[in-house]
Amino acid sequence: MQQNGSNVLSLLSYTVVPILLSKLDVNSSHKLAAKKALQTYWESCPTEVQTILRNNGLTHRSNFVKLTILKLLYEVVENTEKFDFIPFLPRIVNLLDNIDKDVSNFSKNILILYFKKINPNNSTEKKSL
Repeated sequence: MQQNGSNVLSLLSYTVVPILLSKLDVNSSHKLAAKKALQTYWESCPTEVQTILRNNGLTHRSNFVKLTILKLLYEVVENTEKFDFIPFLPRIVNLLDNIDKDVSNFSKNILILYFKKINPNNSTEKKSL
């Protein structure tokens, strides 16, 4: 039964997650519920949700949505040992030049966290960059 539930969530993720992203916008009265639902969905379908966050969330028209996604990613990078952050790097590097200073600064902070976490002795190889 659990497998069927995961399959259904996986199939619906490309419909549901963009809707949740739109509810994260600053003008939404449902943003807290949307954030919690997104986190729960992420636990159930990590691959699909990460793809959508990368391709839709970090490129969303709303800087507030981008900032919310960056904050979620920061928590995951900080608290998850084997999280594959590499696919997010190009999008986050692009956000360093964002017109919204909060988005820009948070992008910088998450990159610093990531490189400190994977490389506590500051010996990053160029290929990692």
